Amino acid sequence: MSRRLRNILDVAHECEKDYFRQNTCNDCKPQFCWLEEGLFSGSAENALPAEVTIVESAALADGFFRITVRFTYRETFATYGRPPDPDSHYEWPGAVIVDCTGDQCLVDDFVRIDTETGRSYLFLSRSFTGCEGSRWVGESR
Repeated sequence: MSRRLRNILDVAHECEKDYFRQNTCNDCKPQFCWLEEGLFSGSAENALPAEVTIVESAALADGFFRITVRFTYRETFATYGRPPDPDSHYEWPGAVIVDCTGDQCLVDDFVRIDTETGRSYLFLSRSFTGCEGSRWVGESR
């Protein structure tokens, strides 16, 4: 990961810890949006891709690239403690922004893509609403 993205995730992690300091309900679902819209999170089994396939790549500006990927979920024996159902799998799209300006190419962001429209709708780096730096201030601000 790029230094920029690592810093964003480190600050978001501190904000999440601050959220839990402020909200002590153990049975409540956290109210931050990245729980459902993050990289390996979301509805159904989006947290458990078994395979990631590169679909296409496109050059952006100044050494950055957008790599479109397809995530695939497949059951395993460990999923439900029984042999996997080969029909129980699905795919969803995503994209990775890659920074190749240095000696190596580094992931600089992740983009969720709407399955129906094919449009980008959420950048990981911009998904930490409710945070002011490392402080949790709430979604409404």
